[in-house]
Amino acid sequence: MRCEQAQPNLLDYSRGLLSGRDAAEVRRHVAACAECRAVAEDEVRLASRLSALPRPQPEADVWGIVQAKVRSAPRRPSLLDVVRRTYSRRLAAAVAAVAAVLLLAFVVVIPRQTAQPEREAVKQAIALMRIPDQQADPVGTTDAMMEVLQREAVGGTP
Repeated sequence: MRCEQAQPNLLDYSRGLLSGRDAAEVRRHVAACAECRAVAEDEVRLASRLSALPRPQPEADVWGIVQAKVRSAPRRPSLLDVVRRTYSRRLAAAVAAVAAVLLLAFVVVIPRQTAQPEREAVKQAIALMRIPDQQADPVGTTDAMMEVLQREAVGGTP
């Protein structure tokens, strides 16, 4: 075994955490290599010092500390915040204008366009109802008028 392979395993070896075969290889290498033996002794001393240190206990209310740090940290305004602050009145006026135009379109323009075919159907029905002379068959005229109204009712063209 070479030093590059043995040194990462020295602490585990000193604590007895290596398997039998790996432990035997590291033991042979440490017995033959003074440098790895010195590294192993240093790691054992450092581990014993670290274990002797007192373990810090976290405060009971850690969330209060976190909130205090978050509140105290300056917040940089986002692009959306800048746009809202700068253009909020203009944006509100533009939205109101668009809403007014849409309302006007739904109230005034669209009903006039849909009423146009109905007016034409009524005009045709009135024209068919007028009997030019006494000889005309009133039943045939009424049937023709009903055909025009039925076509309009189902959406056909007159």
